[in-house]
Amino acid sequence: MQFPVIHPEAEEEVGAAVDYWELRSPGLGNDLALQWMAALRTIQSNPRLHPLADDAPIGEEVRNYLLRGLSYRVICLVEDSELMVLAFAHTKRRPGYWLARLT
Repeated sequence: MQFPVIHPEAEEEVGAAVDYWELRSPGLGNDLALQWMAALRTIQSNPRLHPLADDAPIGEEVRNYLLRGLSYRVICLVEDSELMVLAFAHTKRRPGYWLARLT
């Protein structure tokens, strides 16, 4: 399958998280960036490997990819011809804020 399209706001979220964690603990931002890139590769190779998002509307195939050891998830819309990363979301903050990106 093709490489996922990344929603512009999801890209901003990744950058902000990487910058934040790098300032708090040098090297942690880099670790987060590496896990982000690994998540994208996994999503590309097997987009249905991860569970459906509990907070997604019925009828939308939205999957969660949880980052190992970090409180972030990659939220990805899986369609027949396209993959779209909707958000790079903290697991405990602002639930469902990304739902508007489905339209």
